[in-house]
Amino acid sequence: MPVNDEHDRTAKEIYLDALDRPSQEREPYVREECGEDSRLQAEVLNLLASDTSAPSEFLAPTPMQDALFQSAREKAEHPTHLPNGHQIGRYRVESVLGEGGMAVVYRAHQDAPVNRDVALKLIKPGMDSAAVIARFNAERDTLAMLTHPNIARVFDAGIGESGHPYFVMEFVIGKPIIEFCDEQRFDTRARLKLFVQVCQAIQHAHSKGIIHRDIKPNNVIASGNANEPLVKVIDFGVAKATHPGAGAGVTLHGELVGTPEYMCPEQADSTIRDIDTRCDVYSLGAMLYALLSGSLPFSRTTFAGLDSAQIRQIILEREPTRPSSRFEDSSDSDAIAQARATTPASLARQLRGDLDWIILKALEKNRERRYASVTEFVQDIGRHLGDDPVQARPPSHMYTCAKFVKRHRIETVICMAIVVALSFTTVGLWKDYGTAKQTIENTLAVNTILQQVLHPPAPSSRSRDTNVVDLIDRAAKELSGSNDVRPVVEASVRLTLGETYRYLEMYEEASRELSL
Repeated sequence: MPVNDEHDRTAKEIYLDALDRPSQEREPYVREECGEDSRLQAEVLNLLASDTSAPSEFLAPTPMQDALFQSAREKAEHPTHLPNGHQIGRYRVESVLGEGGMAVVYRAHQDAPVNRDVALKLIKPGMDSAAVIARFNAERDTLAMLTHPNIARVFDAGIGESGHPYFVMEFVIGKPIIEFCDEQRFDTRARLKLFVQVCQAIQHAHSKGIIHRDIKPNNVIASGNANEPLVKVIDFGVAKATHPGAGAGVTLHGELVGTPEYMCPEQADSTIRDIDTRCDVYSLGAMLYALLSGSLPFSRTTFAGLDSAQIRQIILEREPTRPSSRFEDSSDSDAIAQARATTPASLARQLRGDLDWIILKALEKNRERRYASVTEFVQDIGRHLGDDPVQARPPSHMYTCAKFVKRHRIETVICMAIVVALSFTTVGLWKDYGTAKQTIENTLAVNTILQQVLHPPAPSSRSRDTNVVDLIDRAAKELSGSNDVRPVVEASVRLTLGETYRYLEMYEEASRELSL
């Protein structure tokens, strides 16, 4: 049934909302929403009737399942894919890019009025039920609303010769974000900066009233090079509107929408219908978990052979382990660290602490304890990158002090040396000049050594992952290899190193320095 004027648009909205409810609740819902408007009520009920002709017994197939069965029956009569060179409107099919349950995405070429490659998404033969077409059109309308440099754009739409709708998108050349980062050997910091682009795209969608609901690496395509990487978020096929008229799609009641490895608990819970933007916060957290640690909160093998009820139970009840511990337990830790331009020990240290806390806050089972928005999530990542205290971790005096040391490492060392010098000088004045003189000399020696060893490399030679931990490690190593340092000076330096390790909660290293 065509949906053209404002009245019919309202009928479509009520119809789509009704599809999101159990079959026994649909008619009462329609009558309540339409009120005394009998014409509107009749139109909506007619739309529903076109999708509910199957028997209503327990376990009867849903309209989406009916469409899938019909598609399977028609495969013998109709080719699944269009041949190369086939013309659809102004677009010439060149190859298949991907295929989902209801549509195929082709690489196609447009000669006029613009000469360019495009991605053309076309409904499969047999997948032409009202529910499928409604979802397909909703995805098209959703993408047309979104204008962001990190979201693939929609150029055109139409009806093919077969009568099936299609729409034309920006053709994105690149690879899934994790694959791209691994090939470029991006370190943790570079991955975080690229991930922020993804968050900005999703936040734009949220500002338009759209929840993606299927954020995963394969739906985030990265391109460019190490200096100018760019991501594009694609596939809003199961997106959902947060308010009427936002343009997002249809979900049949009981349907497990999304990808289990990245699915939030409320999305997996069939009793919860008020999905909000924190659903995407969870999926982004799962993606960041994989992007940084090389592992998933729940691996694909976790769900292998399980039915939807068992998958739901795991998502709802099982808590993910810290990314740092998951990485340390991985049999591929060497390869994972190498793809991140570092060593397993260094990567574990980078993940431990702030990043563990940030990711686990995004993955909270209870969405009330999750980041309230993608913006909050990004702000905490920014705090980590700037060595400021993150909100994901409960503040403590020791933690705040450690953050101060990271931001002002050289100034802190100098201040510590000056305080020690002044303290011992005061004591020396009460004793004798010789003792005070020796104490001052020792303190100045400590200060000199710490400045020389801990001072960061020149900008031209500084590596991307140089941080305070690497500098402290280098100081300890060089001190152990030196034979020119007086015992009293070495003891003072090791005391400073040990206390710094302790501030950073690296207790094993602190114990090593303080016990020597």
